Amino acid sequence: MTGDYTQVPLRATDRWTGARMQQGRVLLDHDWNLNLDAAARFTRDAVRDAIGWAGVVAGSTAFQVTVTTTGTLDLDLAPGHFWVDGLEAFTPGAFTYSGQDAITALPASGTVLVYLDVFEEHVQPAEDPSELVDPALGTIDTTGRTRVGYRVRVAPTTAATCAAAWAGLATTAESTGLLTVARGSTGTTDPCAPPGDPLAQIPDGLFRVEVLDGGTQSGARFAWSFENGSCAVQIVKPPSGKTVQLAPSNLHFGVGDLVEISYLARRADRAAHGPLYVVDDVTPGAGGDTLTLHTAVTLPPPTTPRTMLDGLCARRWDGQAVGAAAATKALWDGQDMGITFTAGSGNYVVGDWWGERLRSEAGDGIEEPTNASPDGIRHSFAPLALVDLGARTVLADCRPTFTSLVDLDFDTGACTVSVKPGDDLQAAIDSLPAGGGELCLAAGTYSLNAPVKVARRQRIVVNGAGPATIVVAEQSEAALVFDTCEEIEVRDVSVHGGSPGEGGDPDLDGALTFLSCLGVVVQDCELSCPDQSGRTQTCLTVRSAANGRASDAIRIERNRLQVGAWQTGILVVDATAQTIADNTVQLSRVARVEPTFGPRNPVVGTELTRRLREGLRTKSGAGVTRITTPGSDKPLYAIKGSDAETIAREFADKTTAAKIAKAGGAEKAVLHFARTVGHGKQLAAVSEPMRKVVTDVITQTRAVGQGIVVAGVNVKTVRVDSNLVEDAVQGIHIGVSDANLKTQQSVDTALVSGNVVHSLVPADFPRDRHGVFVGNCRSTHILDTVATLRRLGTVATGAKATSVEGIRVHGVLGPFLCVRQSSLAGFDVGVRVVALPAVPRSRMWLVAETFADGASIVVDAAGVVQQRNPT
Repeated sequence: MTGDYTQVPLRATDRWTGARMQQGRVLLDHDWNLNLDAAARFTRDAVRDAIGWAGVVAGSTAFQVTVTTTGTLDLDLAPGHFWVDGLEAFTPGAFTYSGQDAITALPASGTVLVYLDVFEEHVQPAEDPSELVDPALGTIDTTGRTRVGYRVRVAPTTAATCAAAWAGLATTAESTGLLTVARGSTGTTDPCAPPGDPLAQIPDGLFRVEVLDGGTQSGARFAWSFENGSCAVQIVKPPSGKTVQLAPSNLHFGVGDLVEISYLARRADRAAHGPLYVVDDVTPGAGGDTLTLHTAVTLPPPTTPRTMLDGLCARRWDGQAVGAAAATKALWDGQDMGITFTAGSGNYVVGDWWGERLRSEAGDGIEEPTNASPDGIRHSFAPLALVDLGARTVLADCRPTFTSLVDLDFDTGACTVSVKPGDDLQAAIDSLPAGGGELCLAAGTYSLNAPVKVARRQRIVVNGAGPATIVVAEQSEAALVFDTCEEIEVRDVSVHGGSPGEGGDPDLDGALTFLSCLGVVVQDCELSCPDQSGRTQTCLTVRSAANGRASDAIRIERNRLQVGAWQTGILVVDATAQTIADNTVQLSRVARVEPTFGPRNPVVGTELTRRLREGLRTKSGAGVTRITTPGSDKPLYAIKGSDAETIAREFADKTTAAKIAKAGGAEKAVLHFARTVGHGKQLAAVSEPMRKVVTDVITQTRAVGQGIVVAGVNVKTVRVDSNLVEDAVQGIHIGVSDANLKTQQSVDTALVSGNVVHSLVPADFPRDRHGVFVGNCRSTHILDTVATLRRLGTVATGAKATSVEGIRVHGVLGPFLCVRQSSLAGFDVGVRVVALPAVPRSRMWLVAETFADGASIVVDAAGVVQQRNPT
């Protein structure tokens, strides 16, 4: 704040909110300036409290960083406004990093954190005369002005994330040293000297001490001015040797004056000042005074000629000193005015200054601060981007964001943190307090390139706007992963797991995955996972982390799960107590068929073989096409326009005579081809007609692999209640066992009640298939079950359809077993109980009220179970 002012109007410790005029009184500059500064401080504090330490409005491109892709390496920054520490950094148009005044050059390569340095900037008329000086006033200036100054800077980093790079950034905000200004005796013995001002020469003004070169209290260079550095005149030509040409001004320099020659940017960059010059001669002129200095002028960088608009000016100082650890006399025109300043221990930063009121009268007319913090310059910082300069790539947008007040949803006022699409969900989770909090997700789509991970946290709630809040994992099975957390709730969110490629991730992870978590609640969510030809992922997984603890108290309620073909809806492993209730588990809709097949899918192969057999003929005839195969004297015959013709033609184009001979003829070879085509291959590698046939087969032979699965080695209580499972090979499966337990009764209590299961099973599916399964349980309750069976495809010639059971209880069973009120349709066996040794002597095992429509065996219970079933 250089300029002709009477005092600093408002310090950080002052509580003034404004100055009020009185009639007929003098109005001083600091009264006017107090009103400006108080209003500015109120606004700054209000903004800081409302949006935090820094940010742009969510969705804004303001100060967004991009890298030039061709030509000279540079950074481009978008226009807009960015709030930092309550100050609005504003750029009306796009600009480049290198286009900034006197900025350090970019490194040629490496990773850098791009960040914003923001400060309040005071500009005198001499520093920007085209804006601040009215030509009609001639040499008379008027006011100084303030603005929010900013510099975009870069710092090399090895960090891979914005948070890590920001944490490692070393910035210097302001001086830590404290200054003391004192007024002592000049030592005069003149009895007639005024008592308050011995020499009667202390000017009425603002005494300024400024740091020219940084350092400690002993090494920093200080300059002082009894007029607050207000004597500053524009330089209109680049200095030539010792000569400096000034603009016309009512301010003048004299021989012996100490002057600085510098740009406005010096204070913005906290650049070391360089030398001060002594005026040897002054030549007045109509076009402005010409100063001859004691030595040739060396301009601070950049040294290229500048225009008069660049803020180059000459400023008068009254003295300078290197180090002020001891009391330093502030001489004025070589005279001791009794004013001293002392620098306390600490670091002093270039550009920081202290301003103290001086008046010629005695008493408190002169401020004498003790151990005072600087009055300026306060710098604040915020991250913008993480950039790989060598690759010319922005690795991450680091700008913090906030929700505009007009966009806030006041119905979610209890949220600790609220986010919108485009916000960084990982950063939002990380920002929750250590004691927990609620993250609220506004409606919209959140696309994730990597799972959002929450590790070792407690009392975390993730809350959305129902199906309108969509979180999508683009490149991984899991979208949200909670690891070793406690008291976690996820509500009203639609979460879609992605496909990580053939074979999936190492574990059966879900779109929502909980690892070794206690007190998990998932309610009213929509969860999905994509098709895969092998069992690789789920919609929801709860399991132990590697070498981690078992989960407990799991509640999964009122969720809708869209399960990809052959995948699992809900998988809970090693949870001691769990409730899975009122969920709907369905086969997902087919949007498209992925162009890549995963591991071999026998269902697809069987259906292709069936269609091939149906369309093949042994000889030519009406409506039959003859297809020649390589090296074989026996052609293939297929019904014209059938899938068999398409498969046979694809086979003829792709096979060789050697393959046909090895298979034992063209017909055997084409059947082998139909069973294996497409497995592990790109559909793009086959013809378009064949692609359509395979795509149709995949679409028509889809089924949920497993609806609800409870597994592990030791479970206390399982309650699976009032769920709807549709189109699943295995509807509800509770299969818990531990080979180390002699009894192998790993489930204490299983209550499976009020569930509806619509099974969909391929005709010759080779693995487990059932509506409801419970194994190794001490107390088993399977009540009020409704289950139906529908078959996929047909059985190959000579093969037998695999048996499917409506309800199966299996393993080492405890003293209580009750299966009642079962309505089953389409199954080969209604209820089957297989008890492994040893059967308890004292037991109550009952299978009652079973209706198994179409079953060849209604109840198969090995003679050890009481039955009360209709015949």
